[in-house]
Amino acid sequence: DADRGGVGEGYPRPTLKRGNEAESKIAGLEWAWTRHDWTTLFVRERATAVRDAEGNTLYYEGTVEDITDRKNMENELRTNEQKYQVLINNFPDIIIRFNDQLYVEYAKNDNKQNVFSSTLDIKGKKLEEIELPGSLKEVCEEKIKHVFLTGQTVEKRVDFDRGNRPNTLNCSWIPERSQEGKIN
Repeated sequence: DADRGGVGEGYPRPTLKRGNEAESKIAGLEWAWTRHDWTTLFVRERATAVRDAEGNTLYYEGTVEDITDRKNMENELRTNEQKYQVLINNFPDIIIRFNDQLYVEYAKNDNKQNVFSSTLDIKGKKLEEIELPGSLKEVCEEKIKHVFLTGQTVEKRVDFDRGNRPNTLNCSWIPERSQEGKIN
């Protein structure tokens, strides 16, 4: 009985009842309840006011669905996304995400060799449209296709000249996988 306790701070039971009185129906509202052991239970409520002939509320019919597992997964996903973003933002090199059609979906360049004039210039472009020094474009295309085909990480040291100066990139092509294991 939500009127007698077991709900978390800020649980709007009076507001819920007032809303239900006015509209006769509440659907899909999500709340956090505190169990007697002080753990949190996330619920989704649906309720309908049952009225008498004069329109007075007699009682409420409805359901309370436990969505704790879903909420915990959402929170874990949000935390992992934040950690991933911190990692990406602080990675001291070039990161480029290609899709299987060789279009750039994401790009970050903090590499001091400045292989790309600006990663902002390459987002949304196909690999063949990107100006790369030496054989880097051909190597990238070969390795990206290999990763999508095999699902295996590939590493290669790529030597090239830029402005009559020899340069080296230590490259890794790493497959990203969906939760189902499919390569993204």
